[in-house]
Amino acid sequence: MAGVADDGTVPADSSKSGKASSKNQSQHVEKEVESIEAYRRRKMINAACACGILSLAGISFFVPMLSFAVALAVCVGLPFFRAAQNKEEDHSNV
Repeated sequence: MAGVADDGTVPADSSKSGKASSKNQSQHVEKEVESIEAYRRRKMINAACACGILSLAGISFFVPMLSFAVALAVCVGLPFFRAAQNKEEDHSNV
């Protein structure tokens, strides 16, 4: 076989590699870095959610109706609260 070395590798052809590198242009990517405050806020929200889930699991054994009411409030009421909060933030930026 022509162009194959003894170890089975194929040497790079300089005419082909020049064309390939001109096609692959580098691109500039903007990366948004999370601030310390946003990181802490996200971690606190995650911890609060974990504690809420664990407390709901514990309450469900002792007072099932209360756990259902709290779960319903979280699953239905929280999205409405977040939507209202996001709507306020959108108006404050304008």
